[in-house]
Amino acid sequence: MTPGVDKWEVPSQIAGNDAFVTWARSQSEPRQKRGIDFGSYELHAHPELEEVLEELVDQLPARFVNAFGVPAVANDAGLIFAFAFGSRLYIRAVPIRDADYLDELGSVWPGLDPWFPPSWATLSVEQRLAEKSSAQSTWLGQVRAYVNEAHRRAGEAL
Repeated sequence: MTPGVDKWEVPSQIAGNDAFVTWARSQSEPRQKRGIDFGSYELHAHPELEEVLEELVDQLPARFVNAFGVPAVANDAGLIFAFAFGSRLYIRAVPIRDADYLDELGSVWPGLDPWFPPSWATLSVEQRLAEKSSAQSTWLGQVRAYVNEAHRRAGEAL
């Protein structure tokens, strides 16, 4: 999705974004020769997560944000409510069971793998393959619900 990078805005300088923007800036670096360019920065997320973010917010009024190489989405007021980093999505202020956290951002930003349902952690590869379509579809629906809730809460926060 990088060819559409021009639709990605810079982050809004509002108080609710301060910690995230400071963290994202600390991760930034110019694009390397073998890296993926994302608005003059090195992309710090799996490239397919740009598409995942777009799909998850396709029914929401959202703005796409390039936070120093970190793809994110913000509400109409500019408050960032989800972002992609590495192979994870991080979703603002929504309780997520068995979430990952980035130490620098704390519990405000629980993270998850959008492609790997938590129920798969105890299954064999054969069991995962047997239920792949339905489990991933159900999990992506849950991830969308988390993102919708984060968008709703972001609207209340301002």
